[in-house]
Amino acid sequence: MAAASDVEEAAAGMNDLAVDDANGAAPPRMDPNTAHRLLEISEDGLTVTRINHRKGNAPQEHTRRFSDWVQVASREMYSTGSHDWEVDVSSCASCRFGICSESMIRNSKTHESRLGENDESWCIEKRNRPTVEYVARDGKENKDRNKLVDSGQFSLLLDCDAGKLTCVGKGGQLHVFKIPKGIKVRAALAILDGPLDRKTVRLGPFLPSL
Repeated sequence: MAAASDVEEAAAGMNDLAVDDANGAAPPRMDPNTAHRLLEISEDGLTVTRINHRKGNAPQEHTRRFSDWVQVASREMYSTGSHDWEVDVSSCASCRFGICSESMIRNSKTHESRLGENDESWCIEKRNRPTVEYVARDGKENKDRNKLVDSGQFSLLLDCDAGKLTCVGKGGQLHVFKIPKGIKVRAALAILDGPLDRKTVRLGPFLPSL
C-alpha cells in the first residue's frame, strides 16, 4: 500500500497541468485540490456549485486549497501563448471570474488571498445591487462599471505573450486587464453568498459567437 505522502504527491502531479500551446480553446478544468470546502466540483471540472455545508467533494487537505475564501483555481496553468474559454454565470447571483497568479497566497483571511483584491489576480465581479452590474477588479475597489445586458455568458481571452486578459460579453468588450508577461496564471472563480438556487458557474465553450 502506498504511503499517504505518495498518494498526495501523485494527486498533485495529476492536477498540475501546464498549457503553453500557441493557441488553446479547451476550457480550463477546476481543480478540487484548490476548492474551498463550500464548493462542489463536477467530475469533468467544468461546473462549480456553492453548497450550504462545509463538505463539497474536495479531497484531503492540500497546500493549494483556498482555505478562507470560497474560491477555486484551474488544473491548467498558463504562461505563454493565447487561450480562450467561456464562463456562464446566468445561474449564479453573485460571483467573480478571471485568473490568479500561481504565487497568489491561498490560505489568508486577508485581501492577499481574495480574487480581485490584490496585484496577483484579475477578475470580473457580478453583482445584484439591486440590478445586475459588472465590476472589474484587480486590487482596486470598483475600478470600472459597465451597463451591459445581463447575457450571463462571457468569453475570456488570455494572451500571455501580450500581457493581457480581455473579457467580452454579448454587449461588447467589458474590460481589458494588463498582466505581467511571463508569469504563471490559472483560471479562477469565486462564488459569493446569495440565493441557494443561484450558486452555480459553468465553463466551456458553449457560445456560438460573441
